[in-house]
Amino acid sequence: MIFFGFFLCPTGIFAQTLSLSGNWKIHPGDNPGWKADTVDDRNWQTTYVPAAWETTVLPGYDGFAWYRSTFEIPDAWKKEDFILNIGAIDDADETYLNGTLVGRTGKFPPEEQSAWDTPRRYLFPAGLLKKQNTLAIRVYDGAGGGGLYLAPVELMPRKQYEKMQRTQRKKGRTYHQLTTSN
Repeated sequence: MIFFGFFLCPTGIFAQTLSLSGNWKIHPGDNPGWKADTVDDRNWQTTYVPAAWETTVLPGYDGFAWYRSTFEIPDAWKKEDFILNIGAIDDADETYLNGTLVGRTGKFPPEEQSAWDTPRRYLFPAGLLKKQNTLAIRVYDGAGGGGLYLAPVELMPRKQYEKMQRTQRKKGRTYHQLTTSN
C-alpha cells in the first residue's frame, strides 16, 4: 500500500510526500535483469517494508535479494527532481528507478563493505519519472538482519527536502532525526 499525502512540516507549510512503506515484492537471489521495469514479479513473495527480511519472509537468510515496488505520481510531479529517503538498508544496495541506477551505498562481495546503518538519500532526476514507476533495489546482507528495515521509506521533491534540511540545520536537528525520533 502506497500513501500519497500532505503533512505539516516544521516550517509551518504544507509539504508533499509519497510514502513507499507497505507491501513490496521480494525475491532471494541475484539476477541483474530484475532491475528492469518490465520484469514479471507476480510470483515473487510479498513483504512489508520497512522490516528486516528475517522477520518477514526470509528467516535466517543471508545473501542477495531484490525488492520491487511500483508507484504512480501526479502529472505535475514529472517535472520535479525527487529524493528517495530510506532510513537504512542492511548491508549494501543498488537502487534503480525504471531500470536506471540512481544510487548505491556499501559494497557487494567480494569487496564487501557494510553500510547497514547509513540512511539512503538518492536523487531521481525529473527525466526518469513517468506516470507509473518501478523501484528495484538489489540488496546484499552478509550476516544478521537484512533488507529495507528502517523508516522512512518515501519520496519528496528535492526543493522541499533541501528547504527542510536548511531549516533543521538552523534548529540543530536533521530531517533524519526528526523522522526517526519521538
